[in-house]
Amino acid sequence: MGLLRIWAAVVALVTAETYLVFSIPTLKQLAYAKASDGIVRVLVMDKLDDPRAIAVDADRGRMFVADGGQGMIFWYQLIRLPTGKLICDGRQHVAASGIAANMLTVDEQGNLFYTGKLTAELPIPPEEVVWMIPVSNLNAGMTEGALELYNPLNSAAGPGQPPRVNQPNGVATDGTTIFWGNRAGAQKSGGVVKAKVAPPSLGETTCTAMTDREVTGGIALTARHIFYAVEGSIYGISQEKATSTCHLEGECVLVADQFQKVNQILWDGDGTMYVSDAETGIVFQLPAGVLQKIRATKFIEVAGLYSIDIFTAGEDSSALGSSSLVALVLGVFALGRM
Repeated sequence: MGLLRIWAAVVALVTAETYLVFSIPTLKQLAYAKASDGIVRVLVMDKLDDPRAIAVDADRGRMFVADGGQGMIFWYQLIRLPTGKLICDGRQHVAASGIAANMLTVDEQGNLFYTGKLTAELPIPPEEVVWMIPVSNLNAGMTEGALELYNPLNSAAGPGQPPRVNQPNGVATDGTTIFWGNRAGAQKSGGVVKAKVAPPSLGETTCTAMTDREVTGGIALTARHIFYAVEGSIYGISQEKATSTCHLEGECVLVADQFQKVNQILWDGDGTMYVSDAETGIVFQLPAGVLQKIRATKFIEVAGLYSIDIFTAGEDSSALGSSSLVALVLGVFALGRM
């Protein structure tokens, strides 16, 4: 019976559990809730000044947060306990400094992407651009060396052409392609824009406008669709039909408009999207595969909630650490021989 209890504990550890993690700037905290119960629990409550945008690298258990008050991007190691509780390892790591980041995202390799600008006072005010921090830099603990992927100059189709980077905000990636939303000039620059993750060579044009409305919040990619925030509404479009005139042509569909100020949109990789409303502190749920107007349902409400991301732990050993899982399994077999 002792062996069975230990094996049951191992199975419980590797059972998938989905968490929503979120920032609460007014309390200077990071918190989380299980998707299964919606109970809010605190993750980080010190050394933060103005935590805003967040992103989670589920495979490596890293939670990134942009702190506007300190001009930094920090990351924390997430750990799921056998009880299902989520904690951090107590260390605040620096991913980047001297940056005012708008939004963040992470690809499957662990590279961090973000939109924003430098905070340094320069003779020419810094522009908002699209950045990338390679996972190798993060692994090495480097706080400098972020790559400027796309800016107003290298994103234009040619001399005299409008930039495809125009106050970039929401950002998403599928690993090979990066998408961002412009807060300004969407009629000329594009609302949602896509480009190769690799920065362009001199004279190369890789940026394509996919919509024609200013994107004021986040972007979510699903297997077939793109969803993006415009003030208190969410629009969606098939990736195959996305064009720079989609709103004029009626291809961009209003999916939901019951919000006050959409900040982040997330797909859980299955059938649900989560939406954070920065004005009300409410996180909503809505179906992910529908391109028609629907009504979102309330999931949780947290006063002061700003940005959210999803962390799924336990599908593999990532949330535990591979060495911990291997040790547990070997321990079970060792006991079985006794």
